[in-house]
Amino acid sequence: MNEQIILIIAGLCFVAMLLSVLTLKNIETDIDVMSSRADSKVTKNLMTAKITSYIKTFSGQLGLFILVRSCFVHTALIAPFYIVWASSFSSQGGFITLSGFIIAQAAATILSSYIWGLLSDHSAKLTMQLGALTVLLVCLATMFIIQYELSQSIHSVWFVIGYFLMSVGHEGARSGRKIYALDIKEGSDRTDFIGKANTAIGAVILLLGAFYAALTFAGNLILFSMFALGISVGLLLSVTMKSEK
Repeated sequence: MNEQIILIIAGLCFVAMLLSVLTLKNIETDIDVMSSRADSKVTKNLMTAKITSYIKTFSGQLGLFILVRSCFVHTALIAPFYIVWASSFSSQGGFITLSGFIIAQAAATILSSYIWGLLSDHSAKLTMQLGALTVLLVCLATMFIIQYELSQSIHSVWFVIGYFLMSVGHEGARSGRKIYALDIKEGSDRTDFIGKANTAIGAVILLLGAFYAALTFAGNLILFSMFALGISVGLLLSVTMKSEK
């Protein structure tokens, strides 16, 4: 009899323990579900805030600056295509060589650091515009040469001079946009803006690089026409930009 009572009590204890474990498991599951939902809600709110922050960053004058800067990316992208085009006339003389283009680039960098540095202290916006305009004029001259097949009647040194002027123009657009970006924002806002802007421009460079690489099959005239169009759009948009502080 005592043994039966002990067995019954042991069985009841086992059942109670089993029920407790199941109950605690259900409670833990509910807590996990609630925690998961809370984490999901927080993640969603963070994503929404991040998207809103990006939209706010690229709105108004700041958005216009990013758009203009994206157009002025053409001043950098045009250089390798110009070198490839000019190198096709290397048989005309000894100036069209890799070393000739390197010397032209170095000379442009040295000269630009002084000229554009002085001008950007007065107006970074004007520096950007003049630099881009210089590249545009070289691009238009290149299109004229291609259209009327004048390459055979032009001395080879002019192709190197054209690259020199193009490099000077690019340095101006580059110097101007750097100073402009520093002047339109202050403190932590400046760091946040420049970081987001650089990310956006990086994506633009990748897309445009792939686009122009594919466009080379359409011919040099169309290629340089698109470069001229991109820079022209940037110049027109830059007119509506506010002057920096």
